Amino acid sequence: MQTNVAYARWARWSSRMPRTTAVVIVGYALTYAAAVLLGRMSVPAGEQLALIWPAAGVSFLWLKHLLRLPGAWRRMDLYVSIGLVGLLTFILNTLAHVPLGTNLASSVGNIVQSLAAAAFYLRGSDSGLLNSRRRLLDLLAASVLGAVASLPFGLLIAFLSGADWANGPAWVLRNTTGIFLVGIIGLRVLRRHPDELARQKNSRLLAGVSTLITCFVVWFAFFVTPAIPLSFL
Repeated sequence: MQTNVAYARWARWSSRMPRTTAVVIVGYALTYAAAVLLGRMSVPAGEQLALIWPAAGVSFLWLKHLLRLPGAWRRMDLYVSIGLVGLLTFILNTLAHVPLGTNLASSVGNIVQSLAAAAFYLRGSDSGLLNSRRRLLDLLAASVLGAVASLPFGLLIAFLSGADWANGPAWVLRNTTGIFLVGIIGLRVLRRHPDELARQKNSRLLAGVSTLITCFVVWFAFFVTPAIPLSFL
């Protein structure tokens, strides 16, 4: 009897997540995993923190997409996604032999910064579009807020790894740039806004070419050159 009751409750809760949303979650999860692996590739020898962290931007876009839906905080898909952000971070860090304490702090910190940035960006607007200079400034402010909100976890990682406390500003800078740059790509290039993009015939082509050039420059600068150019940051 208790099993049947538990199953009925689960069925009611799971019915709140449409199949289309489940497909979106899988897509974001795969993209997030790839972003974490890319970020781990930029970790200097003997350090715990990556120089670039695109996963911050992917998780921001992921949770923003769900938070803009009606009744977001009562939806199963939001909590599944929050759990997946933490779980994927933890698993991939574990595979990279990250110590347990650092791993837990990093996993929770990613969740906190993504939720804070997404909630701030969506304040007063449930569309989440990036269609004006004001919204661009909102994205920048959300990126900084999210990174600062997760700063205690960055300081905890510095403490656990015996690193210098100067890693705190590096944590904020790394996550701010990750959310802001990937957020721009996600909101302007990968999303369609016919009301604005249709005004410029070649705007999508130009945006796509610019994105490819940026990706090539980052790849060449950080993964092809003999040493990572810290002065570039």
